Parts: sequence; C-alpha cells; structure tokens
Amino acid sequence: MHRARWPRYAAAPHAPRAGACNDVRAIDVFAIVLLAGSAVAFAFGVYALGDQQDFKALYLLVVGGLSLKAATEMLRPRSSA
Repeated sequence: MHRARWPRYAAAPHAPRAGACNDVRAIDVFAIVLLAGSAVAFAFGVYALGDQQDFKALYLLVVGGLSLKAATEMLRPRSSA
C-alpha cells in the first residue's frame, strides 16, 4: 500500500510561513532607520570637523560608515540559490 508523504492539502516544508512577510518588513524598517542614523552620524562628523574636534569627528565618521555598511547589507536582495 502506497502512502503519500504529504497530504495534498498540506503545505510543503519549504513553503514560507504565514508571518514571514511581516518579518521582512520589520527588518526593512530597521535597515531604513539605521540608514537614517548613519546619515545623522556623518552630518555630525562633518560638523565636528568644522569645529576642529578631530577625535569626535573620527568617531562619528567611523560609526556612520559602519552603520551605512550594515544598512546596505540588510537591504541587499538575497540570491535564491
């Protein structure tokens, strides 16, 4: 007697969850907030350079650069390999 692994009405194990779309949207919102934060850090870093506060400017520019890198990595589309 042949027994099917999955009933016809059941979802396959590789099917996306019902709440998966909400997870992606939350990550996208977080990445956009991180992107805005990196722009603010860059702006304050340039302002600190104008006031000749070198260490503060360097810190803010590094924070801005790293958060910009993190935001773009999160927003980059994934390959479906």
